[in-house]
Amino acid sequence: MTIHNFALPALLETDLTNGGRKLSEKESFTLKSMMTRIDSPRPRFWGRDQIISQHRLWSSSEAASYFGAESTEFFPGRIDSNLILIIGEADEDSPIALDYRTDKPRIVYLGGNGPRTFWIELASSYEELMDAFRNGEG
Repeated sequence: MTIHNFALPALLETDLTNGGRKLSEKESFTLKSMMTRIDSPRPRFWGRDQIISQHRLWSSSEAASYFGAESTEFFPGRIDSNLILIIGEADEDSPIALDYRTDKPRIVYLGGNGPRTFWIELASSYEELMDAFRNGEG
Protein backbone atom coordinates (compact mmCIF):
# COMPACT_ATOMS: atom_id res chain seq x y z
CA MET A 1 0.00 0.00 0.00
CA THR A 2 1.19 3.50 -0.74
CA ILE A 3 -0.07 6.83 0.53
CA HIS A 4 1.04 9.98 -1.28
CA ASN A 5 3.64 7.88 -3.15
CA PHE A 6 5.17 6.56 0.10
CA ALA A 7 5.36 2.76 0.40
CA LEU A 8 4.17 1.90 3.88
CA PRO A 9 5.96 -0.52 6.21
CA ALA A 10 4.25 -3.94 6.06
CA LEU A 11 3.11 -3.85 9.70
CA LEU A 12 1.59 -0.39 9.29
CA GLU A 13 -0.16 -1.55 6.13
CA THR A 14 -1.63 -4.46 8.11
CA ASP A 15 -2.71 -2.12 10.91
CA LEU A 16 -4.41 0.23 8.44
CA THR A 17 -6.09 -2.64 6.59
CA ASN A 18 -7.51 -3.77 9.94
CA GLY A 19 -8.98 -0.34 10.66
CA GLY A 20 -5.99 1.48 12.17
CA ARG A 21 -3.77 1.10 15.19
CA LYS A 22 -5.65 1.70 18.43
CA LEU A 23 -3.19 1.93 21.31
CA SER A 24 -3.83 -0.27 24.32
CA GLU A 25 -3.33 1.26 27.74
CA LYS A 26 0.07 -0.45 28.01
CA GLU A 27 1.12 0.73 24.53
CA SER A 28 0.00 4.26 25.29
CA PHE A 29 2.00 4.23 28.55
CA THR A 30 5.08 2.91 26.72
CA LEU A 31 4.79 5.54 24.00
CA LYS A 32 4.24 8.36 26.51
CA SER A 33 7.36 7.33 28.41
CA MET A 34 9.36 7.52 25.16
CA MET A 35 8.15 11.07 24.42
CA THR A 36 10.40 12.90 26.84
CA ARG A 37 10.17 16.29 25.10
CA ILE A 38 6.43 16.80 25.43
CA ASP A 39 4.88 17.97 28.68
CA SER A 40 1.66 15.95 28.52
CA PRO A 41 1.72 13.51 25.61
CA ARG A 42 -1.58 12.09 24.40
CA PRO A 43 -0.38 9.84 21.57
CA ARG A 44 -2.57 8.25 18.96
CA PHE A 45 -2.16 6.79 15.52
CA TRP A 46 -4.49 7.66 12.67
CA GLY A 47 -6.40 5.56 10.20
CA ARG A 48 -5.75 5.65 6.46
CA ASP A 49 -8.23 8.46 5.65
CA GLN A 50 -6.84 10.78 8.32
CA ILE A 51 -3.24 10.09 7.21
CA ILE A 52 -4.24 11.09 3.69
CA SER A 53 -6.02 14.26 4.79
CA GLN A 54 -3.39 15.38 7.31
CA HIS A 55 -0.64 15.16 4.69
CA ARG A 56 -2.10 18.35 3.19
CA LEU A 57 -0.39 20.27 6.03
CA TRP A 58 2.89 20.12 4.13
CA SER A 59 1.51 22.16 1.24
CA SER A 60 0.07 24.89 3.48
CA SER A 61 1.71 28.13 4.54
CA GLU A 62 1.73 26.93 8.18
CA ALA A 63 3.98 23.96 7.35
CA ALA A 64 7.25 25.82 8.00
CA SER A 65 6.47 26.05 11.72
CA TYR A 66 6.52 22.24 11.84
CA PHE A 67 9.91 21.65 10.16
CA GLY A 68 11.85 21.79 13.45
CA ALA A 69 15.27 23.29 14.13
CA GLU A 70 18.76 21.98 13.44
CA SER A 71 20.13 20.33 16.55
CA THR A 72 23.13 18.37 17.72
CA GLU A 73 21.26 17.30 20.87
CA PHE A 74 18.01 16.07 19.27
CA PHE A 75 18.11 13.74 16.26
CA PRO A 76 17.16 14.31 13.49
CA GLY A 77 16.23 17.89 14.50
CA ARG A 78 14.81 19.15 11.22
CA ILE A 79 12.79 17.16 8.73
CA ASP A 80 12.57 17.27 4.95
CA SER A 81 8.92 18.05 4.32
CA ASN A 82 9.06 16.17 1.01
CA LEU A 83 10.13 12.94 2.73
CA ILE A 84 7.74 12.69 5.66
CA LEU A 85 4.31 11.15 6.16
CA ILE A 86 2.33 12.03 9.29
CA ILE A 87 0.74 8.93 10.82
CA GLY A 88 -0.50 10.25 14.16
CA GLU A 89 0.09 12.75 16.91
CA ALA A 90 1.94 12.86 20.20
CA ASP A 91 -0.35 15.70 21.25
CA GLU A 92 -2.42 18.32 19.45
CA ASP A 93 0.59 20.21 17.99
CA SER A 94 3.11 17.39 17.80
CA PRO A 95 2.85 15.08 14.80
CA ILE A 96 4.18 11.53 14.73
CA ALA A 97 5.57 10.69 11.32
CA LEU A 98 7.46 8.29 9.11
CA ASP A 99 10.73 9.89 8.02
CA TYR A 100 11.72 8.49 4.62
CA ARG A 101 15.31 9.77 4.66
CA THR A 102 16.46 6.33 5.86
CA ASP A 103 16.27 2.92 4.11
CA LYS A 104 13.41 1.87 6.38
CA PRO A 105 11.41 4.93 7.38
CA ARG A 106 12.09 5.80 11.00
CA ILE A 107 9.41 6.98 13.42
CA VAL A 108 9.83 10.57 14.62
CA TYR A 109 7.78 13.07 16.59
CA LEU A 110 7.91 16.83 17.02
CA GLY A 111 8.98 17.74 20.55
CA GLY A 112 10.11 20.92 22.22
CA ASN A 113 12.82 22.41 24.35
CA GLY A 114 11.53 25.80 25.44
CA PRO A 115 10.37 27.84 22.44
CA ARG A 116 12.25 25.68 19.90
CA THR A 117 10.94 22.45 18.41
CA PHE A 118 12.86 19.46 17.10
CA TRP A 119 12.01 16.20 15.41
CA ILE A 120 13.10 13.36 17.67
CA GLU A 121 13.50 9.72 16.68
CA LEU A 122 11.19 7.34 18.55
CA ALA A 123 12.31 4.20 16.73
CA SER A 124 14.47 3.27 13.76
CA SER A 125 11.41 1.67 12.10
CA TYR A 126 7.71 1.01 12.61
CA GLU A 127 8.56 -2.61 13.37
CA GLU A 128 10.99 -1.55 16.12
CA LEU A 129 8.28 0.60 17.71
CA MET A 130 5.85 -2.33 17.66
CA ASP A 131 8.57 -4.49 19.28
CA ALA A 132 8.91 -1.88 22.04
CA PHE A 133 5.16 -2.16 22.63
CA ARG A 134 5.35 -5.95 22.87
CA ASN A 135 8.30 -5.75 25.24
CA GLY A 136 6.85 -2.93 27.35
CA GLU A 137 9.96 -0.78 26.87
CA GLY A 138 10.12 2.90 27.41
